Order: sequence, then C-alpha cells, then structure tokens
Amino acid sequence: MFKTLRARLVFYITLVVFISLTITSILFYQFMVSYSRQSKEATLQKQGQMIARRIGSIGRPETQPFFFLSEQLTGTRVFFIDHDDNLIEPKPSGKRPDRDSMGMHRGPMPMDKPQVTEEYLPVLGTDVLFVSVPVQDNPDIKSIVLTTPLIDIRRAQLPLFYLLLMAISLSFIIALVVGLLVANSISKPVRSLTEAADKVANGDLSQSVKTKSKDEIGRLTRTFNYMVERVRRTFEAQSRFTSDVSHELRTPLTSIEGYSEAYLTGVAKDKKSKDKAVKIINEESKRLKRLIGSLLTLSKIDAGALELDLSEIEVKNFIKRIKEKLEPQIKEARVDLKTEVSANIKTIRTDSVRLEQVIINLLDNAFRHSQAKSIVNLTILKEPATERLPEQVKILVSDEGPGISDEDQKKIFDRFYRSGKDDTKSAGAGLGLAIAREMVEALGGTLTVQSELSKGTKFTISLPR
Repeated sequence: MFKTLRARLVFYITLVVFISLTITSILFYQFMVSYSRQSKEATLQKQGQMIARRIGSIGRPETQPFFFLSEQLTGTRVFFIDHDDNLIEPKPSGKRPDRDSMGMHRGPMPMDKPQVTEEYLPVLGTDVLFVSVPVQDNPDIKSIVLTTPLIDIRRAQLPLFYLLLMAISLSFIIALVVGLLVANSISKPVRSLTEAADKVANGDLSQSVKTKSKDEIGRLTRTFNYMVERVRRTFEAQSRFTSDVSHELRTPLTSIEGYSEAYLTGVAKDKKSKDKAVKIINEESKRLKRLIGSLLTLSKIDAGALELDLSEIEVKNFIKRIKEKLEPQIKEARVDLKTEVSANIKTIRTDSVRLEQVIINLLDNAFRHSQAKSIVNLTILKEPATERLPEQVKILVSDEGPGISDEDQKKIFDRFYRSGKDDTKSAGAGLGLAIAREMVEALGGTLTVQSELSKGTKFTISLPR
C-alpha cells in the first residue's frame, strides 16, 4: 500500500489519533446527551413536585392562572389527571382535550411515585418526554403531567455536536502535522543509514552517518559506524596481510629459484658452490614450510577452528621436556636457561601442545636477542584468587637483552610486524608473537609484555588455574 516508511508512519499515526479522538468524542457526546436528558427529567420532576404542593388544597385547576403562568415560565406543557383518569389542560377556557386524540397515557397509571416515559405524540408529530408527579390530598387531581418535546433537548445539544466535530477536524490536522514530524525524525536517519549501507555494499567503506540522538536510532547509527570502521580496518588488515604474505613467500621462493637455476645451469661449478646452493635451498624450503605452517595456524584461529586438547599436565615434566627440546638453541646462543616452578603448583589443565609452542616461541626470541653468557628465566607460579580474578597460573619468560621500545611494544603482537633492527632472515616472518597471543587467548588467558631499553624484556602468560 505504501512504498516508504515515512508514508506508513504518517498514515498509521494519523489513523490511530483520529480513531482514538473520534471514539472519545462519540462517547463524550453520548454521555452529554444522557446527562442533558437526565438533567431535564430532574428539572421537570422538581417543577412537577412544586406544582403538586401548590395545588394540594385547591379544587379544580382548569381556570387557575397559576398553572397557565407555570407553563409560560417553565416552557413546558402542564396537564392534570383526575381520579377518573381524565385529562385536564389548565387553560382559561377550561376545555378538556381528548386523551386519545392527544395520544398520551392510555389506561390508568400507578401514581405512587414520579414516572418518566417517552412517547410519540401524533398531534405534535414528534417524540415527547412525559414526567408524571402524583398529587397528595386533592379530591379532584390525581397527578400532574409535564411534557417537553425531545427535539428541544436535542437542539440544545447541537452546539456541543458542532464543537466536537470541529475538535475532531482540528485534531486530525494536528495529528497529520505531528505524524509528519515524527515520521521525518525516524525516516530521515533510517534513509541516511540505508543510503550509506548501499554504498558500503558497493565497496565504499568511507561512509559515516552523523547522529546526535541517544535513542534506538542513534544507537543503531553508532553501531553502523562502528561496524563500517571494523570492516574498513579488517579490509585494510587483509590487504596488508596479503601484501606481507606475498612478500614473505617471494623471498624464499626467489632464493630457491636462483640457487636451483645456478645449480642446474652449471653456474655453481665446483663442489663448494653446489653444496652452498643446496644448503640455501634446504634452509629456504624449511623457512617456507614454517611460514606456511604459521599461516595455516592463523587461518584456523581466525576461522575459530583451532582444536584444543585440554588435559592435566605435570608442570615439572612439562618444563623439563621444553628444556630438552631447546638444548641446541641454548648451546648456539650460549645463554643460560634457568627454570623455576613454584612449590604450590603441581599441575595445569591446558593444551600442552599449544602451550609448549607458545613458550618455545618466547624462549627462542629471548635467545636470539640475548648476548652470550646472559641469563634467560622461565618461571611458573600460582597467584591466588581475588575479588576480580579467579586463581591463575603465571608463566614468565624474561631475558637480559636490549629491550623493546615503547613504540615497538604497541605493535609487537601485530602480524608481520618486525622492528627495524630485526630486518634479517633470522628474525622470521613476524608471525610468532601474533600466533602466540592468539593461542593464549584461545586457552582463555592473556599474553602481555613489559620491557625497558637496555634492561631486558619480560613476557607474561596468565592462564586460569
């Protein structure tokens, strides 16, 4: 029916307001009609009772000027009923009208209390309200009948009817204006969001919708802006990631291609040159394999498909196995690896393979950045629960190396990030710490760094006990 949200809002707001006001006006008008009739009935009863008291000691009232004057003052017709149920009209002539011709009160009426009836009066051609009031202690008069045409009551209600009709019309116009204002206040930001979303869908990620509202539309707008910002950052990160991956893959592939061609074409003629070419090809192949493995691990982490095998591991045996695996690196770096396990911790429930990979990565970095005969520490301790944190296991890896600058500390966990001084083949692809942090977070913990230039670096793994 309506193609726009604005049109629907205007229509339904106006319709609801109009229907509500119309129903309220009808009910109010009916109430006022009923109230007016009841007021008229009460007035006629009081007038009848007043007249009944005055004629209590008077004889036949046909020619009494008091009654004729009552008609003039009250604006009603006054009749009397005698004890034979004859109709008497108080006019100076004293003429008795025919009740049948008048069409009123056929048959005797019980007159022990006031009676109110509504009948159609043929002689007047309209509905008439009759109020009968009994007369006490009068030998000639049984009751008094006061009549008034209902059309007079209805005429008195016409101004109210026209006033309500005017109020409904005015309210309809106001509802239409208010509906337009409300619809614009809602549809305008929604339209802006829709247009921005269409542009984002077409690849324009520079969209941002301004808002000052704090209602649901405002929150939706801010959420949309946040979403677009996240998408833009993700897109930029993916672009950088693709570029970095291409660069990292190109370097070993170029080396492999160059030395293999030198070997095959005979450029490397002597045994020493050939052995060098084969060695470099082998090293670059291993480097390429590590890089691809790291990329696959990151892909699993990003997809939420990293499988964890949680089990209870004995801490001392776990540390001993790591130290044995790192023995060649320790000798090559000529450093001293000192391990310490707190006496109050025996086991940890975690994925031993993933945790071992993280610790080895941190220790390998520490070895590469430590001078000969320096000390690298691996410490495991337990921290008791606090009001904010449950019981935790802390794994600390610290060295006495050159330290990390504040600027590098902010980016050290970014993928493919390497500081200027690490621009060497031995520095790797810059994925180790990124993978380490992702794995620790997958285990439910955190990985942080503290460092000061010329005073060493400390990495802290915090895991739930």
